[in-house]
Amino acid sequence: MAEILKVYTEEELRRVKVGKYVDSHDYGFEEKKHCYRDQGVWPLFSQLRAFYRKKCTDETGYVFHDIATHVAQVQIDTYLLLRARGKLIAEPIVPSDSLIAAAVDNGTAAGDELFDLSEFGGQGEIDPITMMTWVFNNMSVKGVTPKDAPSPGAYAYLRFIQKNQDNMVDFYTKAFPRLIPAKSQMENSDKFNDDNRATFDLLGRLSGEGDDGSGEIPVL
Repeated sequence: MAEILKVYTEEELRRVKVGKYVDSHDYGFEEKKHCYRDQGVWPLFSQLRAFYRKKCTDETGYVFHDIATHVAQVQIDTYLLLRARGKLIAEPIVPSDSLIAAAVDNGTAAGDELFDLSEFGGQGEIDPITMMTWVFNNMSVKGVTPKDAPSPGAYAYLRFIQKNQDNMVDFYTKAFPRLIPAKSQMENSDKFNDDNRATFDLLGRLSGEGDDGSGEIPVL
């Protein structure tokens, strides 16, 4: 359990860019790092980043440091924000090759059996970000059952990823990082929503100009 040196509200967390990716060389990273230390998660973040660096190394030995840092921040930030909201959430677990192998060996990951729909706790549609976040947070969890999943599709995807290490690496390096820009776009989408203000203004003008019985109403 992380030792919290200073309690941050969700607003204070977001003020230091928790919930947004900050490159380790960019302005603002030191402030976020200080927050991680206050929240007792800096050692955990460092371990996660080191793990993902190993998984984000290509055949030439090149390490995609930005992807590793990005994914580690997503996991830590999600944990901190949910904790600040008062939700009971376990600390992220640093995956290991032995843990991955155990998940496959004990049959919790790769079973080919099918399930009745009634066995699933969540049966509604969920957005891709929610699904991928749930999959990400349960990749190294043993004994996940259908009733724990937000949807049958999320459970099937988790089982597929846990099936072997190649599937996990693809998830870490390809699937999950692609959702991060989509999240920021969704958060800012309300800035571009049409609130029909122009339509209401036009209707109001038409109503006002028609009350005096002056005849034709100019639309443009």
